[in-house]
Amino acid sequence: MVTALATGRSHPPPGEVRAADLFGAVSLAADLARGVPLEHVLRSCYMGMPLAEELGLPASQRVELYYAELLMDVGCTAWTSQLAAFLVGDEILARQRFVFFVDPANPVAVLGWLRQHLALGASTPRRARHAFEFLVHGRAFVRAGFRNTCEVAQRFAQRMGRP
Repeated sequence: MVTALATGRSHPPPGEVRAADLFGAVSLAADLARGVPLEHVLRSCYMGMPLAEELGLPASQRVELYYAELLMDVGCTAWTSQLAAFLVGDEILARQRFVFFVDPANPVAVLGWLRQHLALGASTPRRARHAFEFLVHGRAFVRAGFRNTCEVAQRFAQRMGRP
């Protein structure tokens, strides 16, 4: 059984798991799946809670924010197989480099990223076809991926009794 909050005890009763512990473990798995440094989600949670307090959010909203922050990337694997097929390569490294080192508004930076990560080892015509597909459909593909991530996280939260 999953309990929402510990009632002043440092450990839940035998046979029960605190929701925060479960969500924290799931967030670590999401960090691994996305190729971000471990505890990325936990750091986001750590930063968000003082901001919520500074904004004067009621305790009930801070609790919900806490769980939402822990679950923010839980759906990140919802489109990993499509991304790998789209890139024909290491989607974790490619996504990590794109998110942290590429300005998507800079076409030269995006083209450089494509050259480094798209269909490596494939023939020149195949790489050109994948690059063209990315340039034409990449923005919509990434938007759909983020939307899928959010929808999976929302369904997970709802199944766990969170809004």
